[in-house]
Amino acid sequence: MKIGTRLRRLRLEKDARLGALAEYLHVDARDIDDWEQDRSLPPTELLPKLATFFETTTDELLCMDSYFDDGYQREIISEYGRLIADNHISQAADKMRAAVRAHPKNWQFKVMLQYALYLLCDQPNMARYYSSELKQLHDEIIAGCPDDGIRTESRRYYALHLWNDLGAGEEAESEIMKLPPRAESRENMLPAVTGGERKCALLKDNIFDAVLDASRDIIDLLESDTGEDAESAAVARIRAAADVVSSVAGDGDMGTLAAPICRALLRLAEHYSVSGEKAKAVTAFDLAVDRAVYFDGLPDVYTYTSPMLSGVTRRRADMEPKPLTPYIGGEVLSRPWAQALSYEPGMAEACEKLGRAAERIKAAAEADRRAREERINARAAEKSRAPASADRILPDAPSSTESPAAGNEKKENTEDE
Repeated sequence: MKIGTRLRRLRLEKDARLGALAEYLHVDARDIDDWEQDRSLPPTELLPKLATFFETTTDELLCMDSYFDDGYQREIISEYGRLIADNHISQAADKMRAAVRAHPKNWQFKVMLQYALYLLCDQPNMARYYSSELKQLHDEIIAGCPDDGIRTESRRYYALHLWNDLGAGEEAESEIMKLPPRAESRENMLPAVTGGERKCALLKDNIFDAVLDASRDIIDLLESDTGEDAESAAVARIRAAADVVSSVAGDGDMGTLAAPICRALLRLAEHYSVSGEKAKAVTAFDLAVDRAVYFDGLPDVYTYTSPMLSGVTRRRADMEPKPLTPYIGGEVLSRPWAQALSYEPGMAEACEKLGRAAERIKAAAEADRRAREERINARAAEKSRAPASADRILPDAPSSTESPAAGNEKKENTEDE
């Protein structure tokens, strides 16, 4: 694996955006993009910080994993491979167990033992003997191993074990969807544990996640556009982000993907305003407002209809926790670059759109509040009209301090009367 490939896989696995990593390292997002595309290498002084960020070692970060350098370990791996090839699976597992006891922090040994146990579970009635050990190895590797390749391999074996040996289809699918969205991992593993419509739905979810990651990465790169070509680079990036989204969802079905495009257009408007091209800034701002109004008008859960994403559902709040139009009308318009556009043609119309959208959101919130109050009042009225329950009209139980004899004496006196 190349260094750039490993960096990108580690970043995606950690769910870290380019901008967040760039801020942590005090570099431009464009520099990180160059590293991930293998156009350049990260400076040596940043390697410790990168390793700390990804919770790994510099050797593993640079694809210089050292366990193959030791002759003793190479001998163990060679003997293990021979036993597997000769179908002596139980002996291979025993040998690797001994190696793991001798080297408890060698993750490669652990994943090789996991593979041997998975092969042993192929024998009838063997899964019950090895399943717990296999799961324990998987959990240890996922929780502690700093090497993303070994973690991926462990997930694969465990997912296959869940599906083939335990019949746990949903758990197997869940495990596979945690793999990096790469052809060599998630896409190739899905057919092994599912098929038909379910497989299609999972792949569509994967497409959506990949599109969202790509568009966010492109938007993050806008922050690093400087120099003479900054304008053309910014325009190219915003068009690229829009093209990525429109390639799977048309303008009429952009759904929750409208949110990252809206934020990208706002950054483009800021870029134009700062550079003095106010007409272009207003155009970009107006497009951002259109995207915000569209996004805020979506239902709480949006279902895509475009062929590539048909049936994919996403919650609006997961993309943006709060509506975008009040954010633009309040926070964005108060920024200096936006105030500089106040008297530009077309800006008043964009602000009117924001105002109308804000009124609709306010009215919807008020309607929800009233409906909630009505439900609370209705429940309270229903409780007040409900007859007393049976347990409330029964006589009080005798005091625990009274003896049974006293209780019987009271009963006899009552009967006499």
